[in-house]
Amino acid sequence: MQMQPVRITQWMAAGFMATVLFACNNQRQRLTVADSIAAQQNVPGDTFPLPDTTKSVKNFSRVIGWPGNKTPQAPEGFTVTRFADGLKNPRWIYVAPGGDIFVAESNATRAFVQKVGDVVSGKAASENETKSADRVTLLRDTNKDGKPDQRFIFLEKLDQPFGMLILNNSFYVANTNGVMQFPYRNGDNKISGAGKAILPFAVIDLLPCFFRGLRSSGSPVTSRILLGYLGVFYV
Repeated sequence: MQMQPVRITQWMAAGFMATVLFACNNQRQRLTVADSIAAQQNVPGDTFPLPDTTKSVKNFSRVIGWPGNKTPQAPEGFTVTRFADGLKNPRWIYVAPGGDIFVAESNATRAFVQKVGDVVSGKAASENETKSADRVTLLRDTNKDGKPDQRFIFLEKLDQPFGMLILNNSFYVANTNGVMQFPYRNGDNKISGAGKAILPFAVIDLLPCFFRGLRSSGSPVTSRILLGYLGVFYV
């Protein structure tokens, strides 16, 4: 007989909590809807100009290098030092398992008319429009002081190279027109052996010469090579 009031009290407490939670949830929903309506009413009208009604604007940077002893500013606690210079349009860096650093140097090949247009628009000041080096430079730090003390022209006569990979005594490089494979041994300073195309970009190669020339006059293809599981790599 003494347990009955306890049960009633427990059930009443549970019911009261459910009522409070339901009321709070309803209040939250009402506030959310009200806030949403108020926000929509307070948003100013669309002030953006209609498409194609304003003049297009282009701003190009101007390359000035590192004048004197000035260096780029870094966050507090960090310093910026020159690692390597004298490279012609370095586009990609690949660090080999042995620590050698390979730099792909390439550039877009532009026709004379395009070069004139770049000068007029100001784009020429933001780029190095010299002839593409089409090579891979090797940098080696033998004394481990953080600066390369050896430098070699590792591979030449490529076609706007970018991605690189060393795998199973082979050096792979992604050109604009395909992926090339060259024989390689750890510690080599230069590749002199003939390479072979293992993945030609056939769609480009099958085009008439005229259209291939137009392709070369634009920006080079950005093709990376990534090593996957069990020796599989992706381009």
